Amino acid sequence: MKAALLYGVNDLRLVEVERPRLGEADILIKVRACGVCPTDIRKYRSGYQGYHSNLKYPENVGHEWAGDVVEVGSHVQGFSKGMRVAGTARGGYAEYLKYDTGAGGRQVIVPIPAQVGYEQATFAEPLADCLHSLRDQGRVSAASVVAILGAGPMGLLHVMAAKALGAKVIASEPMAQRRSRASACGADIVLDPEHDDIVQRVRNATDGVGADAVIVSVGVPQLIMQALVMAARRGHVVLFAGFPRNVPVTLDPNLIHYGEVCVVGSSWVGVPGHESFGLYHEALSLIGQAQIPVGQLISARFPLDEIGQAFDSVEKRESLKVIILPHLEDLARAS
Repeated sequence: MKAALLYGVNDLRLVEVERPRLGEADILIKVRACGVCPTDIRKYRSGYQGYHSNLKYPENVGHEWAGDVVEVGSHVQGFSKGMRVAGTARGGYAEYLKYDTGAGGRQVIVPIPAQVGYEQATFAEPLADCLHSLRDQGRVSAASVVAILGAGPMGLLHVMAAKALGAKVIASEPMAQRRSRASACGADIVLDPEHDDIVQRVRNATDGVGADAVIVSVGVPQLIMQALVMAARRGHVVLFAGFPRNVPVTLDPNLIHYGEVCVVGSSWVGVPGHESFGLYHEALSLIGQAQIPVGQLISARFPLDEIGQAFDSVEKRESLKVIILPHLEDLARAS
């Protein structure tokens, strides 16, 4: 079968590998769709996975996948042949992947509701991350005003999720096309940081109070200081994006001290040992109920053979959400 593997920095190869052999606790999944995550691009370009960890090559970094269970091990419970599932375990850039039901940890697999398609189901993990970012870390509720800095695919997903929570949303984005998308996704106010004084605009929109939560959804260190200035007293600044390694940030600690502003990170659906795995089910439920129309964010689809072009499209910001379709029949249906 075909799989796309990272062999090192800037070394992504489409290779032929043996179809996985199952152990007694494994299930075999036919991958029907896999989303390209911006983190995948970072791993591709820098090899950087996280603050305390590194990639082990060769590595299949695809982790936003959906597919069909086609085979189950003899000791597997709760899964059967024919089930549609979405998961977060790496291996999604391939025609098939093996999932160890006994592995636990950060590997998660959930059934896909009947009304949710495979491409929509690839948003289970990123949408769950946004719900965690907004509600758990940003303390966002229906009474909140949320400022979202950056309207890339994850920023736009934050816009949708915040609106589903009932919040008023202000989005800031330098690219005109993405500003239009932010409006279409429900943002109440959309700002251009290259021409607008976004801090003052946020203040004006909140009667001088500031935003209850500011989500930094793009890894630009300078935005952290802006976020602190536009946050309300006792507001929350959520660092959702990953930032470059070892880049110093200049900020005024008095903004945190006197304003009692909470600056908090948002890692996946929670740091290891504190994950909120139920958010995957909630994310798929919200998608199935059409409360968060994630399909609007899909702007390109590529076969597995063209994964290099898919990565380039994301990196150059030519596309929003890119979906890899490993099987030609699925690509033909999507065309």
